[in-house]
Amino acid sequence: MGSKAFGSFSPWNAFAQINNLSQVVSNYPIGFGVLILIGFGAIFIERFFCRYLCPLGAVFTIISKISIFKINKPSDKCGKCRVCTNNCSMGIELYKLQNVRGGECINCLKCIEKCPRNNTKTTICDENINPSLASSIAIVAFAGLYSANNMAGKIVSKNFPTTISASASRSVPQIKYKDGTYTGTGTGFSGGTTKISVTVSNGKIASIQTISDEDTPDYYQRAYDSIQNEIISAQSSKVDAVSGATYSSNGIMEAVQNALSSAVASTSSESNTTAPTSSSPSTQNSDTTTENNAPISSSTSSTTSSETPINRDATTTQGKYKDGTYTGTGTGFRGGTTKISVTVNGGKISDIKTVSNEDTPDFYDRAYNSVQDEIISAQSTQIDSVSGATYSSNGITEAVQNALNQAKI
Repeated sequence: MGSKAFGSFSPWNAFAQINNLSQVVSNYPIGFGVLILIGFGAIFIERFFCRYLCPLGAVFTIISKISIFKINKPSDKCGKCRVCTNNCSMGIELYKLQNVRGGECINCLKCIEKCPRNNTKTTICDENINPSLASSIAIVAFAGLYSANNMAGKIVSKNFPTTISASASRSVPQIKYKDGTYTGTGTGFSGGTTKISVTVSNGKIASIQTISDEDTPDYYQRAYDSIQNEIISAQSSKVDAVSGATYSSNGIMEAVQNALSSAVASTSSESNTTAPTSSSPSTQNSDTTTENNAPISSSTSSTTSSETPINRDATTTQGKYKDGTYTGTGTGFRGGTTKISVTVNGGKISDIKTVSNEDTPDFYDRAYNSVQDEIISAQSTQIDSVSGATYSSNGITEAVQNALNQAKI
């Protein structure tokens, strides 16, 4: 439901970052404890997680009550060998049961395979069936559903392509780049540095190459293979992160954006109000620039205009400011207060510093490192949230806006 209350509970997040133990213990203390429990339990009990902790197994236990498939094992034909019980993957005491239906049973069918008397049978609606037939039906059914889903997705993509509404398309800045090769850096997995070179030809992004990275190789490669193609296709670094490789994806996108900031030749945007065109992001200080000029991100984790908790009346930040240092507050993760100081020099935002915050440290740092640079570059708080750190990003942006309200001329 979008809640991050149990963010530190995940043993899988802890496992994914196990190469940085201090960070795991700091960010996922409960998840790390559960991970140790799972590993320790698995030493002594086969399928320890499946038997005692798997939430999906708990759901299956409920819905299996109406299953038409079950395993029959009449006890009057059984001997005293207990071969079925000894070979059960889930440790079910089958010698005590007449039949098994779902619940703890995972239908591995070892009990049927090992029974020396062929007493154990699979049934559908209490009719005996060949276990090979049951397995074949299951395989065909899953393969059919998978194929049908892929085919339906292709049909939908082909016949109902995603489009941007006219009003939205007017607010997306059309950026032209100077030809050349540019280098940029971003922060990837566990704070590692990703270094990317971007080649611009005929004013467009032509190629993206990795110079170096400090990510886990297979995750990084999966992210890079997808992200570089999407960025070139969209001619923008604002693309969706690759599921399962979010940190690597964000590092690549940040590095590309960092490189492109050196390549910007001109920008032009169109809105319902009159807004002058600026030659670079650092000179966007028009008094007439409004909320309609804010860039729209395609990232699924970015906060859209309907989700943003920041006061709408305070989002028109581009303007002229009085020199000085101003302090503002915003609401970050789980209602925590973020306090920011903003320094204005020569009428422009020159520095942004954190005074205090009540967010999760790694998420806040990831948001701050990106957001403060983007605000200074754009001279505006109308920027995209950092994917995966939306609440922290919004708290920083709101605090900066609150400080800038005091600096307006």
